[in-house]
Amino acid sequence: MATKTINFTKSIIEKLPSPQTGRAYYKDLKIKELALYVTNKGVKSFYVRIRVNGKDEKIIIGNFQTN
Repeated sequence: MATKTINFTKSIIEKLPSPQTGRAYYKDLKIKELALYVTNKGVKSFYVRIRVNGKDEKIIIGNFQTN
């Protein structure tokens, strides 16, 4: 699935749909390293993708929480 670029705001992230299967990926418009994925169970997790010693690394920051 292709990664979509969106503006990460609370209201936009809350409205993101869960995919039928797998994960849907989104990148932030303002911070290019920041990304988010949504699982088919509705879990939304932030991560950054950076290069460490020439190797691509994905570092999970944590889940999106609504109150």
